[in-house]
Amino acid sequence: MPSPAANLILLGGSGAGGAKLTDLARAVVSAENHGLLTAQFTYGMIRSISLWLFQAAPVGCLTTLHPIFIQSIRRGADSPSAYEEVLNFNLTKVDRSITPLRPLDVIEYFFAAGDACHQLASGSPARISALLERSKQMFEQCLTAPVHRVPHDLQIRAAARWTLLVLGTTDEPRVGGNISLPAHTSIAVQRAWKRHSGPYAGLEDLFTSRRRSAAAVNELRTYVVNNAQVWERDGTQGLVRWLVEARHPIVRVSRLGETFTRLKVKDVVQMLEIGARESETQEALAKRVREMIEHWIGEFQLKGAKLDPPSVAGNGEAAMDGQAILSFNVAPVGESDYYSSLSFLDNLQRQMEDLQRCNAHIEYKERNLARSKGFVAKMQSGAALGRGGNGPGGGMMGMTGMGMGGGMGRFDDDEGEGEYRSGGMVGRKDDADIRSST
Repeated sequence: MPSPAANLILLGGSGAGGAKLTDLARAVVSAENHGLLTAQFTYGMIRSISLWLFQAAPVGCLTTLHPIFIQSIRRGADSPSAYEEVLNFNLTKVDRSITPLRPLDVIEYFFAAGDACHQLASGSPARISALLERSKQMFEQCLTAPVHRVPHDLQIRAAARWTLLVLGTTDEPRVGGNISLPAHTSIAVQRAWKRHSGPYAGLEDLFTSRRRSAAAVNELRTYVVNNAQVWERDGTQGLVRWLVEARHPIVRVSRLGETFTRLKVKDVVQMLEIGARESETQEALAKRVREMIEHWIGEFQLKGAKLDPPSVAGNGEAAMDGQAILSFNVAPVGESDYYSSLSFLDNLQRQMEDLQRCNAHIEYKERNLARSKGFVAKMQSGAALGRGGNGPGGGMMGMTGMGMGGGMGRFDDDEGEGEYRSGGMVGRKDDADIRSST
């Protein structure tokens, strides 16, 4: 039986054979779009054509059927595992002698692959994290593909998805609505995104807000509802919903670690103004929040946090939930004894020695300053004028010798000191007096 590569030659040569298969696949997709074929039948046809071409093409070579195959999976595949047939390929090469590959095919492939990775993001926390990261990389490849003057619409949609994924997967999202694309994005895409990114900039601004009140949450949700047409137009409603409903509550709790190291669950409820559901008691609310935080920590979504059970009390289990202690900035597993380790103690000892050396150096400089000719002359000049050393330029030495009475002027002749100023309370006349007296 002839190999797939040999069959391509029979179709008119390698390049011509790949072009004919591509035309056949596009005709099948067109028939489905016109209602002549079902999505399942189209997927079966495209799958057969694509896998045949993939076997004939060199390993790791992108073809025109890769984006068509992924798009057909979205419409007709019965199992999400069908995506992995294409996504498991490590595509690193482009060969136009196999199929008539166009720049648009590259953009379509990366966009479809990014969407596929995002849809596959389920299962274990490690799998979800890896697929979201790969989805982000695929969208970045799509939006940074070179264009001449006018970017493709898919690149702008990829920029929107990339922005939301970056915002949702960053441990500490930056404050502000300044959304910037990767530095290697073409000028045409950057300009088009700047005109398009207004709603996403507003979403980022509200998402990264440091306000803890329930009003801030309501404002974010209202903003999402008011811009529903934008998310629907760009096909990002799913990502926006994930960002607001799944990621934002985690980020709000995580930000408490910027101010506190430990908090009781009931204090978390109070500070974030988490409202009780209908007919839900405060004890039930505290239990729900505690279980929610436990789930986030278990799924490695609330990083650097640890939840300690409350101490035994006689108030019953529900009443104790609010007493559970949430600790922030906890050392990773295996390093929980870091603050009692020898390396930490050695580092602390070195820091203390450095501080002692700095203190000794400051005291040495102060002693030299107190014995300098300029300072002595200044004190004598002040005494002669009857100011008692407390007037301008005649500061008294305090406990640390730094002059607490209004600044010690500028001394040009201190050994190795150059010029010295204190608090900006130095007058030209006093400087002249010092220089003339010395």
